[in-house]
Amino acid sequence: QAWWTAAIATAVATGLGLLLVGTLVRRNRLAEWRRAASDARYRAMVESQSDVVCRWLPDTTVTYANTRYEQQFAAAGTAAVGSKWVDAFPPAERSALLAEIATLVAAPAPAVYERWERCADGVTRFIQWADTPVLDDNGRCVEIQSVGRDLTERKQAEESAQIDSERQRMALDLARQGWFDLNIRTGEAAADAQFTRILGYEPDEKWNLQRWLEGIHPDDRPDVGRTVEAFLAAPSGTFSLTY
Repeated sequence: QAWWTAAIATAVATGLGLLLVGTLVRRNRLAEWRRAASDARYRAMVESQSDVVCRWLPDTTVTYANTRYEQQFAAAGTAAVGSKWVDAFPPAERSALLAEIATLVAAPAPAVYERWERCADGVTRFIQWADTPVLDDNGRCVEIQSVGRDLTERKQAEESAQIDSERQRMALDLARQGWFDLNIRTGEAAADAQFTRILGYEPDEKWNLQRWLEGIHPDDRPDVGRTVEAFLAAPSGTFSLTY
């Protein structure tokens, strides 16, 4: 009612201005409704995500944070909006972070990166961030939208696999054992340094099934060849050879 009242008041003062002014105000109101509906849909989509989402100014002041972000990064009894996220990092790390932000603002472009971050619950998590600069009409970066995904479990699995691989390598070295890996589809193969060292080959030497068979003593080669061919024809379990 308020905006139509304004239009009628103007009509009384200007005579024929009712239709013109009334239509103008009505169009503006419709535009406001559409923007509000669009914002509501956007917020509903953001809130439904498991990822953390926020928007922040170039000085790292948070201007928007979805519920997931608040839960993960806002300390109990505080709000993320209005705070500077850079303050959550140790003072020694802030200068480097601010320098990276200055580079992003000077040359706006989407960026994806990963880093360990300490969350509100005191747990350090590995987060992948995707930053998208928000530009004004002059092309200047006035805000950044960030979407963060918790990759802690994947990172820990990768590190665990790396540790296991290193332990296996050390065990093989101590036992003077090596490994030889053959791709039965392509015929290409690879061997570790211990395997080539035991057999006296060059570390960067190219390997394949034929090259391996050629290195076997002629007296043993037929039996080894038959065993390998039978295994490749119906691969199951493991087999052991002494030659």
